[in-house]
Amino acid sequence: MIINIGSANSFKTPDGWKVSPDDRQSRDEIVGGIYIQDLGLVDNGETLSCQAIFDSANWATVKGYWLARTLVDVTDPDGNDMGNRRVVVKDYTRTGTKIHPHMYSATLEFWKL
Repeated sequence: MIINIGSANSFKTPDGWKVSPDDRQSRDEIVGGIYIQDLGLVDNGETLSCQAIFDSANWATVKGYWLARTLVDVTDPDGNDMGNRRVVVKDYTRTGTKIHPHMYSATLEFWKL
């Protein structure tokens, strides 16, 4: 299954699809014990991430969302609508082959705001 990012589609199923909840709790060591600080689970702080491959047209669209800081609908590989997300490109590289010469591989994050 592919992912949909706004009007762009990945070339194939992304690798390393991961959901990172924003769980704001910590355990701090103090003299004689520990102190737990729990600020709760922040739903809007959730981050999705993956490594995805795009053809040049779809990559241009995804890159445009990133540069313009556009919120777009994201659909995960299972077809679940993840809602409006900000697209963050962590890195990308051109990965074309003879069969598919204009392909890009990108490490992406999708922030829930």
